[in-house]
Amino acid sequence: MDPNSFDIHRRIDRHLAFGRGPNLRLGASLAGMEGRVVLGELLRRWTDRDIDCEATVLDHTSTPRGWKHLPVVAS
Repeated sequence: MDPNSFDIHRRIDRHLAFGRGPNLRLGASLAGMEGRVVLGELLRRWTDRDIDCEATVLDHTSTPRGWKHLPVVAS
């Protein structure tokens, strides 16, 4: 890879906005907490929807945990 060139077809495997490993940014924890609050509020207010628990896929990382797939269905 050439870091000094722009390649529109470049494959990006991981999102690096908050860094990785020893360069993990402090805002990563805040962003995770905000995401949990937003998801909780959406689910609380959106009463005619439910999560398809059998089709969810947990994202296993060394950083804050989350979901790879979290399907929402009409109830």
